[in-house]
Amino acid sequence: MALAGHQHGADPERQDAAVRETTAGRTPQGVLALQRAAGNGAVAGLLGVQRYAVGAKADSDATTVLAWLAANSPYAPEAAHTQAAFSMTRTFDAKEKDGTWTVKVKASTVDVKKSVDMPTWAPTKIKKEWTAAHTALRAHEALHEGVADTWKATLKARLSAYTFTTSTATSWDDATAEAGVDLDAKWVTWIEEHQKDQDKLDPYAVVIAGAAAPAPPAPAPTPDAEAAPESGETTSPVEE
Repeated sequence: MALAGHQHGADPERQDAAVRETTAGRTPQGVLALQRAAGNGAVAGLLGVQRYAVGAKADSDATTVLAWLAANSPYAPEAAHTQAAFSMTRTFDAKEKDGTWTVKVKASTVDVKKSVDMPTWAPTKIKKEWTAAHTALRAHEALHEGVADTWKATLKARLSAYTFTTSTATSWDDATAEAGVDLDAKWVTWIEEHQKDQDKLDPYAVVIAGAAAPAPPAPAPTPDAEAAPESGETTSPVEE
């Protein structure tokens, strides 16, 4: 049985964005499993993982646990969630020649705050199956963290290469103000590009070994002009 994939958000604003306080939740076995599944880079992200409790009974089977996640996860029907909130600072340098101002980014910083929310559960019967599914899910979230890290470098490079020209400005302040508006607009589109790269990793299906296959969705009813008569009934002609 599979649990539907999930989206991963990103904060498009330039200012520092508030993120959830996280608490460390790890075990030696979990760290080792994650190293094997996603590499050492993913292990560093463990310190930023927070967890929500699965409310299924400890002796539940795989089908029951997946059904609980689909209905009760904080991100239902999602099982886990990774968020990347980007922020930047920048200072400009502007020069004027023949009435045209050229503005460049003199210095800049880019920061990304990541938060990962994962389910936690202590089964008594399907320990191995749950551990395997949880490890695979964490490895998937680590891929999303990796996309955010890659985009942090990309954003930094784009800021460093940014150039803006204007012939409407009449002063250094005007030129840099126009550049700020332009760069803010570009920043939003860059964050949207990041989100598209995140979306390429989804949907991701959580699978727990031994779970029953999900029931196929019921076909949508076909609308009729008039309801069909019940068995044994006859219809009378309508007089107009």
